[in-house]
Amino acid sequence: MKKVSIKDIAQEMNLSRNTVSKALQGSDEVAPHTRERILKKALSMGYAKIPEEIKNEIGGLMLSENKKIAIIAKREICEFWNRIVFGITDVLDKTDYSCMLYFISSEDERDLVLPKEIQNKKVDGIISLSVFSDAYNEKIFECGMPTVFYDAPVHIRHEKFLADVVIVDGYSSVYRLVSELVSKGRKNFGFIGDIHYCRTIRDRWRGFKDALEEHGIPLDLEKCILKHEGVLYYNSESITHWLDELKELPDTVICANDDIAIEVLKYFEGKGFSVPKEKAVAGFDDKLNFIGKNPMLTTVHVDNEYLGKRMLELIMERIQNREKPYETICINTSIIYRHST
Repeated sequence: MKKVSIKDIAQEMNLSRNTVSKALQGSDEVAPHTRERILKKALSMGYAKIPEEIKNEIGGLMLSENKKIAIIAKREICEFWNRIVFGITDVLDKTDYSCMLYFISSEDERDLVLPKEIQNKKVDGIISLSVFSDAYNEKIFECGMPTVFYDAPVHIRHEKFLADVVIVDGYSSVYRLVSELVSKGRKNFGFIGDIHYCRTIRDRWRGFKDALEEHGIPLDLEKCILKHEGVLYYNSESITHWLDELKELPDTVICANDDIAIEVLKYFEGKGFSVPKEKAVAGFDDKLNFIGKNPMLTTVHVDNEYLGKRMLELIMERIQNREKPYETICINTSIIYRHST
């Protein structure tokens, strides 16, 4: 029978020979969960050069129950979050982990009710895809489980926020977007979004303000809608009502997400404005592209599947090493210019 080589293991796992070699040598350059996977695969394939103590260690892990991860999200989960879940499951298929998805109702959040599997500590880690209230987050932390959050509340008390966080870059992308529109002659700007809801929207607002200041354009708060509604999205009726109340409509509107931007586009078109000649609108998330439509909306694209993969890698690392410092990871974004600007 042919002897199993490092090359064989690398080809089987679709990894580089260098990564496999370092893992088999116990190098700290390989993430703990990746090293564990490589060692298990090497053992199962009959690789002969594994020390006896490592064989015993990995053999015990192979007999243990698979680790479980709970994914929690509010009930308004949409295509944007679905793509994150796809990224998570793509990585899960290559590991010994499994996941369960739980939807948290507004009543559960209000009454601080966690899924039973989390309450009873039947899972090994938690991935949170939604921004929950501070009280609900503290309820999660009370369980003492490794947790990774997508996004975070605006006002985090860091000594109490005992978790890793993954965010998408909103500051620099909106800064660059506004700067580009200024270079094209746009001078009359407004912003629409709940800047009190979460960190990523606050970052988009900061990028908006700083870009205007950099280019010498006064910030006009009377042309901005920054209301706190306590929900993720403003509804169509609210946006129409608030725009009607503005003393003067801005010529260029930067929106915190695509849902708001679509409603603003509908409003301008309903009022007979020409887009983009008279009014320009930009969103964030590139949501329409996800659902296969042919969008006209300028927006900021987020690689949601990569975001999901990174969150899963982070929770697996945290499960393996609970003592390491908590991390906040920022994922870059890209601007997609379309007809609306």
